[in-house]
Amino acid sequence: MQYLSKIGVSLVKYLDDSHPTSDRVMVIGCLAETFNNCPAAIPIYYNDFLQILMKNSNTDHSGLNRNIAYAIGILA
Repeated sequence: MQYLSKIGVSLVKYLDDSHPTSDRVMVIGCLAETFNNCPAAIPIYYNDFLQILMKNSNTDHSGLNRNIAYAIGILA
């Protein structure tokens, strides 16, 4: 969990609209897997990650939608 606070900041910048959708797919997938393997981090980052998921959920990109659905399942 100590590494998430350091690397998370670097990953989140790739969620910006100036980056391709493939970057958003990668970041959301990586964060979802991190939370899956470190559930203690979920209460700390829940609101921030949920906002990221909701912001990116309005897409037709199947890979992004798949990672968002997986991440919502992890948060649930």
